[in-house]
Amino acid sequence: MSQTENKISPVVQDMAKKIKANLEFDAKSGVCTEKTESFEACLPEDLSIDTVRRVVDHNANFVAAGALAFGELAVAAMSKNKSLTEASAELKMVSRDSVSFVMEREHTYQNRLGSGDSVTKHGVITSNYHVKGGKNSGQLKAVRSHMNEIAAKALK
Repeated sequence: MSQTENKISPVVQDMAKKIKANLEFDAKSGVCTEKTESFEACLPEDLSIDTVRRVVDHNANFVAAGALAFGELAVAAMSKNKSLTEASAELKMVSRDSVSFVMEREHTYQNRLGSGDSVTKHGVITSNYHVKGGKNSGQLKAVRSHMNEIAAKALK
Protein backbone atom coordinates (compact mmCIF):
# COMPACT_ATOMS: atom_id res chain seq x y z
CA MET A 1 0.00 0.00 0.00
CA SER A 2 1.39 3.42 -0.94
CA GLN A 3 1.79 6.24 1.54
CA THR A 4 -0.97 8.28 -0.10
CA GLU A 5 -3.47 5.41 0.09
CA ASN A 6 -3.26 5.74 3.87
CA LYS A 7 -4.44 9.33 3.55
CA ILE A 8 -7.53 8.52 1.49
CA SER A 9 -10.43 8.25 3.91
CA PRO A 10 -12.58 5.13 4.17
CA VAL A 11 -15.60 7.23 3.12
CA VAL A 12 -13.91 8.21 -0.16
CA GLN A 13 -12.66 4.67 -0.74
CA ASP A 14 -16.16 3.19 -0.18
CA MET A 15 -17.76 5.73 -2.49
CA ALA A 16 -15.11 5.05 -5.14
CA LYS A 17 -15.90 1.31 -5.00
CA LYS A 18 -19.61 2.02 -5.59
CA ILE A 19 -18.86 4.39 -8.45
CA LYS A 20 -16.26 2.11 -10.04
CA ALA A 21 -18.69 -0.85 -10.01
CA ASN A 22 -21.13 1.32 -11.96
CA LEU A 23 -18.70 2.45 -14.66
CA GLU A 24 -17.93 0.98 -18.05
CA PHE A 25 -14.58 1.91 -19.54
CA ASP A 26 -13.95 1.63 -23.27
CA ALA A 27 -10.20 1.00 -23.48
CA LYS A 28 -10.17 1.75 -27.21
CA SER A 29 -11.72 5.24 -27.02
CA GLY A 30 -10.74 6.06 -23.44
CA VAL A 31 -14.31 7.05 -22.63
CA CYS A 32 -15.84 5.99 -19.34
CA THR A 33 -19.64 6.00 -18.91
CA GLU A 34 -22.02 5.36 -16.04
CA LYS A 35 -24.35 2.37 -16.37
CA THR A 36 -26.77 4.07 -13.96
CA GLU A 37 -26.46 7.20 -11.85
CA SER A 38 -23.96 6.79 -9.01
CA PHE A 39 -24.67 9.94 -7.03
CA GLU A 40 -27.72 8.74 -5.09
CA ALA A 41 -26.06 5.45 -4.14
CA CYS A 42 -23.22 7.41 -2.54
CA LEU A 43 -25.38 9.61 -0.34
CA PRO A 44 -25.00 9.11 3.41
CA GLU A 45 -28.02 7.57 5.13
CA ASP A 46 -29.02 10.85 6.78
CA LEU A 47 -29.15 12.75 3.47
CA SER A 48 -32.06 11.93 1.17
CA ILE A 49 -32.12 12.46 -2.57
CA ASP A 50 -35.24 14.60 -2.03
CA THR A 51 -33.25 16.96 0.17
CA VAL A 52 -30.49 17.13 -2.43
CA ARG A 53 -33.07 17.91 -5.14
CA ARG A 54 -34.50 20.70 -2.98
CA VAL A 55 -31.01 22.16 -2.58
CA VAL A 56 -30.41 21.94 -6.35
CA ASP A 57 -33.75 23.70 -6.99
CA HIS A 58 -32.85 26.35 -4.42
CA ASN A 59 -29.47 26.91 -6.08
CA ALA A 60 -31.14 27.34 -9.49
CA ASN A 61 -33.51 29.93 -8.02
CA PHE A 62 -30.60 31.65 -6.24
CA VAL A 63 -28.70 31.93 -9.54
CA ALA A 64 -31.77 33.38 -11.28
CA ALA A 65 -32.39 35.82 -8.40
CA GLY A 66 -28.73 36.83 -8.43
CA ALA A 67 -28.91 37.50 -12.17
CA LEU A 68 -32.03 39.62 -11.68
CA ALA A 69 -30.58 41.66 -8.79
CA PHE A 70 -27.21 42.15 -10.50
CA GLY A 71 -28.84 42.85 -13.88
CA GLU A 72 -31.07 45.59 -12.50
CA LEU A 73 -28.08 47.28 -10.82
CA ALA A 74 -25.90 46.89 -13.93
CA VAL A 75 -28.53 48.37 -16.28
CA ALA A 76 -29.01 51.34 -13.93
CA ALA A 77 -25.24 51.94 -13.78
CA MET A 78 -24.78 51.53 -17.55
CA SER A 79 -27.62 53.93 -18.30
CA LYS A 80 -25.86 56.59 -16.19
CA ASN A 81 -22.34 55.80 -17.43
CA LYS A 82 -22.36 55.51 -21.23
CA SER A 83 -18.70 54.38 -21.31
CA LEU A 84 -19.39 51.35 -19.09
CA THR A 85 -19.45 48.45 -21.56
CA GLU A 86 -19.37 45.54 -19.12
CA ALA A 87 -20.25 44.83 -15.51
CA SER A 88 -19.57 41.80 -13.34
CA ALA A 89 -20.41 40.27 -9.99
CA GLU A 90 -19.66 37.15 -8.00
CA LEU A 91 -21.88 35.77 -5.24
CA LYS A 92 -20.54 33.30 -2.72
CA MET A 93 -22.59 30.21 -2.01
CA VAL A 94 -21.74 27.29 0.28
CA SER A 95 -18.13 26.34 0.98
CA ARG A 96 -16.03 27.35 -2.05
CA ASP A 97 -18.94 27.40 -4.54
CA SER A 98 -20.03 30.62 -6.20
CA VAL A 99 -21.94 32.08 -9.12
CA SER A 100 -20.56 34.83 -11.33
CA PHE A 101 -22.31 37.14 -13.75
CA VAL A 102 -21.15 39.37 -16.58
CA MET A 103 -23.40 41.82 -18.37
CA GLU A 104 -22.41 43.24 -21.72
CA ARG A 105 -23.92 46.57 -22.69
CA GLU A 106 -24.21 45.34 -26.26
CA HIS A 107 -23.59 41.96 -27.87
CA THR A 108 -23.81 41.27 -31.60
CA TYR A 109 -24.02 37.73 -32.94
CA GLN A 110 -25.07 35.97 -36.12
CA ASN A 111 -28.57 34.48 -36.04
CA ARG A 112 -27.73 30.94 -37.13
CA LEU A 113 -31.27 29.67 -36.54
CA GLY A 114 -32.93 32.30 -38.66
CA SER A 115 -31.86 34.39 -41.59
CA GLY A 116 -28.16 34.48 -40.70
CA ASP A 117 -28.31 38.23 -40.24
CA SER A 118 -26.51 39.94 -37.37
CA VAL A 119 -28.57 40.51 -34.24
CA THR A 120 -27.65 43.02 -31.56
CA LYS A 121 -28.93 42.63 -28.01
CA HIS A 122 -28.43 44.92 -25.04
CA GLY A 123 -27.93 43.86 -21.44
CA VAL A 124 -26.76 40.32 -22.24
CA ILE A 125 -26.05 38.42 -19.01
CA THR A 126 -23.76 35.41 -18.87
CA SER A 127 -23.72 33.38 -15.67
CA ASN A 128 -21.33 30.71 -14.47
CA TYR A 129 -22.02 28.44 -11.53
CA HIS A 130 -18.68 27.39 -10.03
CA VAL A 131 -18.76 24.14 -8.09
CA LYS A 132 -15.42 23.56 -6.42
CA GLY A 133 -15.31 19.86 -5.63
CA GLY A 134 -12.13 20.57 -3.81
CA LYS A 135 -8.98 22.54 -4.01
CA ASN A 136 -5.79 20.54 -4.24
CA SER A 137 -5.83 19.70 -0.54
CA GLY A 138 -7.46 17.20 1.76
CA GLN A 139 -9.01 14.14 0.15
CA LEU A 140 -8.66 15.38 -3.43
CA LYS A 141 -4.95 15.98 -2.91
CA ALA A 142 -4.55 12.50 -1.43
CA VAL A 143 -6.35 10.95 -4.41
CA ARG A 144 -4.30 12.95 -6.93
CA SER A 145 -1.04 11.97 -5.24
CA HIS A 146 -2.12 8.32 -5.13
CA MET A 147 -3.02 8.36 -8.84
CA ASN A 148 0.34 9.98 -9.68
CA GLU A 149 2.15 7.24 -7.78
CA ILE A 150 0.36 4.32 -9.37
CA ALA A 151 0.41 5.88 -12.85
CA ALA A 152 4.16 6.54 -12.61
CA LYS A 153 4.71 2.81 -12.05
CA ALA A 154 2.12 1.53 -14.54
CA LEU A 155 2.47 3.95 -17.43
CA LYS A 156 6.22 4.21 -17.98
